[in-house]
Amino acid sequence: MLIGDNYVFVELQKTGSTHIKQQLQALLGGHSEGKHNKPSDEQLGADRVIIGSVRDPWSWYLSLWSYGCQRRGSLYTRLVDAQNWQRSLPLLQARQRERGDLALEQLTPQRAHDVWYADTGSAQGFREWLRAVCLPEMRSTVQSGFEASGLGRWGCGLMSYRYLKLFTHGVTSLASEAESAEDLRQWTRRHFRPAHMIRLHALAEDLIATVQALGRPLSAEQCEALRQARPTNRSSRPHPFGHYYDAQALDEVARREWLLIERHGFERPSLG
Repeated sequence: MLIGDNYVFVELQKTGSTHIKQQLQALLGGHSEGKHNKPSDEQLGADRVIIGSVRDPWSWYLSLWSYGCQRRGSLYTRLVDAQNWQRSLPLLQARQRERGDLALEQLTPQRAHDVWYADTGSAQGFREWLRAVCLPEMRSTVQSGFEASGLGRWGCGLMSYRYLKLFTHGVTSLASEAESAEDLRQWTRRHFRPAHMIRLHALAEDLIATVQALGRPLSAEQCEALRQARPTNRSSRPHPFGHYYDAQALDEVARREWLLIERHGFERPSLG
């Protein structure tokens, strides 16, 4: 989180937030407090405007997986720890008995360590990981609080949970306040706190618009410098996007992250 005189930048993981923070700090000043945390009411007490960051969910999941391949991140830690699977394993076993659609030998913490996160060039590793992370039965293993949020009622995925947890007052009341997908849309509109969102695919233009909306005029040279600036802290992978995704994986993300896709106009990527 970056706090300035008249703004707070709240950063969603894997959305180019390091680069955004650097640019905002250079143009508007401010100081860092934590990283992927929410501002308190006290920090917002000076009528600061909230800025958030987001990216398309297909590249978000790929970036999150790549980060885990470096043996980093809370999701990696949870997925390779057998203790964190204790609530999910009975649910996975029950689903297999009822539906027979899971390969349980591919759903273990050892598999996460040995296959899912073993090689940033492995399409198989990514696709196995993605399916596991998107399984409803895995919510309690994937993220603390995810299952209790009630988002599973509308088939929402991990990115939607983190997005709503960070950019609203919280999701603890969501299950009791929304009964349908339309209720969820309206709840999100009512409780969403950022006034400006910086999208990774339009980072420079969104930054320019946000900074100027906060009362900081930018020269043509400054705008061009923002357009030419190279993002920092990118996840490294040896293959392009289409190597990792197939049509089934694209569909899975589209089903789980429909709310974000609708809200921000993200388009399904092409594999061609």
